[in-house]
Amino acid sequence: MSPNNSRTVEESQSPNRIEAIDQFRGFAILLMVLADYFNNIKPIPARLNHAPDIGYTIIDLVAPLFVFAIGITYGMSFNPRGWSLTI
Repeated sequence: MSPNNSRTVEESQSPNRIEAIDQFRGFAILLMVLADYFNNIKPIPARLNHAPDIGYTIIDLVAPLFVFAIGITYGMSFNPRGWSLTI
């Protein structure tokens, strides 16, 4: 690849992109991977594993955080295309 054809990260991102939401989404994915990994390790305390059937632990908040991050950007993704999202 020639140096003239290389693009930096700043050039490839859209100007309206919110970096904090991207970082939050990446953090949520990292937490989901770690939660799945720690679920199979026995010495980890019960509060850091998924609730067996009834109950709620801190790890059970990770997937809803990711869905929340997707929901924040869902409406904004239609705006650059000229579409409107009305309910």
